[in-house]
Amino acid sequence: MKKILISFFLFALLCSGSIDLLFAQNESDEVNRLVETAVFKMDNGDFEESILILQKAEKLDPKSALVKYEMAYAYYLKKDYKKSIKILSKLIKRDDAVDYYYQMLGNAYDNNGDPKKAIKIYGEGLKRFPESGKLYLETGTVYYNQEDYNTAISWYEKGVEADPRFPSNYFRLAHIFLHTDYEVWGMIYGEIFLNLESSSKRSSVMSEMLYSTYKNEITLGDTSKKVSFAKNVININYNPDKEGDILEQMQKAYERSKDESLMPWANRVYEKIILEAITEENEISLASLNRIRTKFIDIYFEKAYNLDASIVLFDFQKQIKDAGHFEAYNYWLLSQGNTEEFNKWLENNKDKIDKFAYWMNNNSIQINDSNKFLIRSLDRD
Repeated sequence: MKKILISFFLFALLCSGSIDLLFAQNESDEVNRLVETAVFKMDNGDFEESILILQKAEKLDPKSALVKYEMAYAYYLKKDYKKSIKILSKLIKRDDAVDYYYQMLGNAYDNNGDPKKAIKIYGEGLKRFPESGKLYLETGTVYYNQEDYNTAISWYEKGVEADPRFPSNYFRLAHIFLHTDYEVWGMIYGEIFLNLESSSKRSSVMSEMLYSTYKNEITLGDTSKKVSFAKNVININYNPDKEGDILEQMQKAYERSKDESLMPWANRVYEKIILEAITEENEISLASLNRIRTKFIDIYFEKAYNLDASIVLFDFQKQIKDAGHFEAYNYWLLSQGNTEEFNKWLENNKDKIDKFAYWMNNNSIQINDSNKFLIRSLDRD
């Protein structure tokens, strides 16, 4: 009787078509299990075994984009770029393609020694996904690897404009500018990056870089103090065939240099405020930088520089300060530049860091199309 009941149940499923759904669900579960196992193998460096497992999954679901993508990734990690390219070239033609496919395909071409093709693939991807920060990032990185830094910067900035909450373009921009005579842009981009990506290896690197830049670009002598976050270049254009023209142009340049309104924002605002904020300091440390940064944000808003150019980072700093967490924020932000000092501070201020962490979890920086930071909204040189 029991067997008859079971048989009747199966007969009912067959009649209703539900048996197909049941088998499909089981098959789907098995495919997902195989993919998870393959990814685990990949993460542990066993690419060959991962590929074999994915081939089993592909037999169960030949149309699965996930299975094909993971297989392309396994070949990519194995550095078999040609096989990865073959799979991804088909994937990008699908109606359900995503920007990740274009990203990995371009990377595979680049690593296979064809950067021109990589750039073409990223461009095709951007036509379908114009707001993909990662495709701007990868395009910029091709130029960065060719040491064409100006073009790389241009692409990274386009990435910030298109996808202002994607952190990697900020990281790349900060890394470049912190190694130039225009560290000011690196300081801003780097701090925005840390607010978007606060707990990674890159975060630790950026925290240390920001601290080191403060230390290197602020000079606190016994009789003088100076800052150097932006090179102030005065260009003189003259006609060498015209007698006295060079002297006339030099005089005009000198007059311009005395007119603060004609100075670049980095010198007129950023460096000027820092110079005012360091007047009572004799060393660079986490403690002194906390005081300097606090004075900076006070002066910035007291003198209404925000009305001249609103910068999302400084607006957020004021929000943190008004909430009573600026000290903890500053120590956290620059902690990796002086871990010994940070740990000593932390011993006596655990309650401050806990309250700050709780606040930050509920009040992260809000960047969107209306307030995203772009250098050209100020000036660069």
